[in-house]
Amino acid sequence: MVKASIDKMSIIFDCPSFSSGGKFAVKFWESFRKCILNRSSYERTDMFYKYNATYNDIFISWGMNEHGVDDKMRLEFNPSKTKVFDIISVIVFIGQNSLLSARVTRLDFAVDYDFELSAVSFYDKFKRKCQIICGDTGVQTIYLGAKSSDVQIRIYDKRVQLKEEFNTVHDGSWWRVESQDQRPFSLFGELNKNPFQNLFYVDIFDIEGLDDFEMLFVTVAAKLGVNGALSIVRDRNNRQVKLARVLSRRIQIETPEEVYRKNFEPLITKLKEKLNDGSICKLH
Repeated sequence: MVKASIDKMSIIFDCPSFSSGGKFAVKFWESFRKCILNRSSYERTDMFYKYNATYNDIFISWGMNEHGVDDKMRLEFNPSKTKVFDIISVIVFIGQNSLLSARVTRLDFAVDYDFELSAVSFYDKFKRKCQIICGDTGVQTIYLGAKSSDVQIRIYDKRVQLKEEFNTVHDGSWWRVESQDQRPFSLFGELNKNPFQNLFYVDIFDIEGLDDFEMLFVTVAAKLGVNGALSIVRDRNNRQVKLARVLSRRIQIETPEEVYRKNFEPLITKLKEKLNDGSICKLH
């Protein structure tokens, strides 16, 4: 079985300047303190924003940010776990106009497989940076692309994460392929292109009739992944031949690209409708 979810979302809203001193701004931030901060765990920080607070499962940032701007408020939450009512409560406070002009600055989309996959068999032809983390069970995590990239792909054994972070044992297989998409877009505007559009899953263990050099490439790919093998093979002509041979023998799974194409727009549309309808009802 394959499941899809939006795992994390960051949205930036317009709000009154924190340091303006105007009557409306003073009233806004005083109400924010009473309605939100009094129910939150609050801290001052030197991170991207001057202040942070956690309201239920929503991480809120405001004040002077890294660009010297203090008329923005950032919400970060997991749409799969955070109650829509809590999100609406904050958005209603900020105002409906801010919702309509909101910009999504990060969106993590997760594709979960409940059967065994070979993590090293995932390949993104445009990702130059590849990091592989191994453990007792073999390859446990692969990062394609840098964390600071517009899009980073993570492939990891969810069972290992649950065990290490929560001491929870999950029966059966659970592999997650997750995109961290930091390309900004308007919440009610045009969506970004599919972050998995260049990601392929290839069966590097089911290839016959290879010469010694080709077999070496496949052996290295089995250890380092296709991206890793390509990074150390120096004959560029042979790179294309080996890759073509590997890709021609792809096993048939529902790829992350296909899962995203089928599920992302309905998921984000449903979330936007709930936020918009809920905010309008509360504002009136």
